[in-house]
Amino acid sequence: RGREPFNSYGGGHDYVRDASDTTPVDVDAVNRLMADRLHYRKKRMFDLADGIRDELLSAHGVTVWDRERTWSADSRGGRPDRRGRGGRGD
Repeated sequence: RGREPFNSYGGGHDYVRDASDTTPVDVDAVNRLMADRLHYRKKRMFDLADGIRDELLSAHGVTVWDRERTWSADSRGGRPDRRGRGGRGD
């Protein structure tokens, strides 16, 4: 993986789960990864942050929307009004 976890979730991010998402997911694991991802984004270490975003999607089915500061494990892939996968360009 090439990265050490920054935060074993005691907070660490201000993203919220999309209110319409009821898909079963390991919320603790997602929160840990989200905290790590935010740390790397703040440090402008975008390759590491993008790798965590990809891990969230592949391992947990979680899509992140940075503009809205939300995430969802909704198997439908999110709402149709959203664009992109939540990376820097979003």
